[in-house]
Amino acid sequence: MEELVLRPGLVTRLLPAGVCLGVFPTVAIPDSVVYGLAGESAVGKAVLGVSVAMVLVCGVLVAWRAFRLATICRPDEVTLRGYLRTIRIPTTSIIAIDVIDADIRWLDSEGTPRRTKVSAFESSSQTSKATREHNKKTMEQIRSWWLATRRESPRRLEGGAEAVEA
Repeated sequence: MEELVLRPGLVTRLLPAGVCLGVFPTVAIPDSVVYGLAGESAVGKAVLGVSVAMVLVCGVLVAWRAFRLATICRPDEVTLRGYLRTIRIPTTSIIAIDVIDADIRWLDSEGTPRRTKVSAFESSSQTSKATREHNKKTMEQIRSWWLATRRESPRRLEGGAEAVEA
């Protein structure tokens, strides 16, 4: 089976970038000035310069990660590119995919149950109806892909319960 790359809508990816590069620096930098970090001394100006640089670097990094949000499904693993980190989950370790909560349940190498949010397709009460529908449809695609690619033998949880959800 081929690689399946799923991304949130463009607005969903660009909005956090705008917040990180526009709103956050506008709020954070004047606070530095108000609290006296930019006094007339060279040290104050240096502290302000470092503060501005840190805010901008963090903003650029989060904006870049937000733009690259994606879920990549390959026959051997599912890669979740989130805002701050990338997670790779072996396909054979996945035990369930929750469409509503946008998460993947899986077992790590020691058999410990894990639950990983698919932040690219997470919805909240403030999420627009169109985005919620897109996220649900995309999570259903991920779940259908997983059901089509999983192995014939179902995984078992502790106590012998079957972990495959159909």
